[in-house]
Amino acid sequence: MNSDLESNIELVREISAFGFREGLDCLACIEILEKGNEPEIVAGINSSDAVDAVKLVRNSLFTRLQIMLMRAYDSVRNGDKHLGVAFKLLEDEAVFNEIANRGNWEKLEEASENWKSANSDPRLELLRHNRNKFLVHLSQPKKGIQTPIINELLGFTLATTEIWENLANGTAVMATNLVLQLGTYTESAEAFWKPWKS
Repeated sequence: MNSDLESNIELVREISAFGFREGLDCLACIEILEKGNEPEIVAGINSSDAVDAVKLVRNSLFTRLQIMLMRAYDSVRNGDKHLGVAFKLLEDEAVFNEIANRGNWEKLEEASENWKSANSDPRLELLRHNRNKFLVHLSQPKKGIQTPIINELLGFTLATTEIWENLANGTAVMATNLVLQLGTYTESAEAFWKPWKS
């Protein structure tokens, strides 16, 4: 096997391992946000002196979530190590076949198909526009492009975490699913919001 092929395989595997952690981080942000949105917790926060600080924490979690998510869909540039780079490398049949033979062919194919679907999903353009015009830059939004709603962000994030998970399993850098890793974050989220639970 030539050194370029081996180096591309290793880069895909490195991105897969990092992506699995990114996926877990995204799910943890969602878990914390959802636990804090339970009616009794919202009521407790709204009647406390912490309401402004909690709004800031929530907004920070939404911002972090969207930045991590959109990083996966950035343009592919030399030296980048995001999800798009892995799928660009997997377009090479030799890279795909070698990784699939070492890992899980079915999961790798599923990740690739879901990646193609995600890139044609209309939510992607809304989220990219929001990231570019309001989060990492501040500029005039394009006319006719609406602001994404929370359900679009969360739904697209969940679809992307499935891609990260399948890629990690397909490349054999992980042999588990993200939800099984979420338990400690769930407990931590419950503990975080407990002071406002009535």
